[in-house]
Amino acid sequence: MAETLIVEKNHQISNLIRQKVRFITMDMSGAYIPLVRRLFLNAQIIIDRFHIIQQLVQAFLKTRIAIMNQFNKKPLPYRYLKITGDSP
Repeated sequence: MAETLIVEKNHQISNLIRQKVRFITMDMSGAYIPLVRRLFLNAQIIIDRFHIIQQLVQAFLKTRIAIMNQFNKKPLPYRYLKITGDSP
């Protein structure tokens, strides 16, 4: 339904104008990429920075948690590492 609505609205924009569009910024959702490529033949798709940084932060967080879960949580070295981020 969303795709149908988008196609209908974009057909209100002339082909000439759509052909002049050079760049389209969008999130990382793959759902709309084929649609954008179909409607804006000459446009280059650019993933917005927010979503790239969000993916990086989530990956770092997941890695950090996996590393911290490998430690025994009682001894002093673990607590020191948790507080400072550096080994004693």
